Amino acid sequence: MLQESTNSSDSRKQVRALFISDLHLGFTDSKADEFLDTLRQYKPKYLYLVGDIIDEWRLKKSWFWNSVYSELAKIIWKLQKEGTKVFYTPGNHDHYLRHRKFKVRTVKVSDEFVHIAADGRKFLVIH
Repeated sequence: MLQESTNSSDSRKQVRALFISDLHLGFTDSKADEFLDTLRQYKPKYLYLVGDIIDEWRLKKSWFWNSVYSELAKIIWKLQKEGTKVFYTPGNHDHYLRHRKFKVRTVKVSDEFVHIAADGRKFLVIH
């Protein structure tokens, strides 16, 4: 069940968690515009980036990075400043992150996470 609330000074709907995978930033036909629209509408407490967000394979062949991709990064950093916890699970197209257990700013990077739902159920988050 998705619980939403609005803040009078912020028109975005507050949600507990958002999960996104397979954006493949670097491809001209990625769904970055749709994800950007989602982030403009919702303010999650937890944001899970579940693999293949950035497509290293494609970027190595032909560099493509547009203003929408940069705007996505800005919005994610802004969400973090506002308290959203961001988790990144690498996939096969962004595997270069897999062997690095580190934080990018405050983005937690790991092969897997356990998300605890509002009702206490646990979900394994992997790509």
